[in-house]
Amino acid sequence: MVKAAAFGEPALFRFHGDAIEAKIALGDRHQAQALLNELEQLGAVLQRTWVLAVAGRCRGLLSAARGDLDTSYRALERALELHHRLGEPFERARTLLALAGNRPLGEVGVTVICQCAPLGGEPCSQLAA
Repeated sequence: MVKAAAFGEPALFRFHGDAIEAKIALGDRHQAQALLNELEQLGAVLQRTWVLAVAGRCRGLLSAARGDLDTSYRALERALELHHRLGEPFERARTLLALAGNRPLGEVGVTVICQCAPLGGEPCSQLAA
């Protein structure tokens, strides 16, 4: 997709993560892997934190779809570290939700809601009541 569109700078049109996640949701893991490989290659060459963070989230989601939750968790944790540097709360929230989907709700559910509070989630103080 990236090659066909001749985009050398993935930050211009930020569809990559959405496209990969859609392929995963549709069960097209082979195509998701191909798109992810392209995105990871661009991330390695360009050293764009945003690209690396989104690729990490997609790597985590694809690993989870394949049943490899350990690899998924590591990829999502790494993506979360990168998102922390970016200051893009919606992308970070997407990664937190992906991470929460791989773990029991009791472990991370409240953390996700608390960290998403600036995006419209309930503040932690209201959850404790």
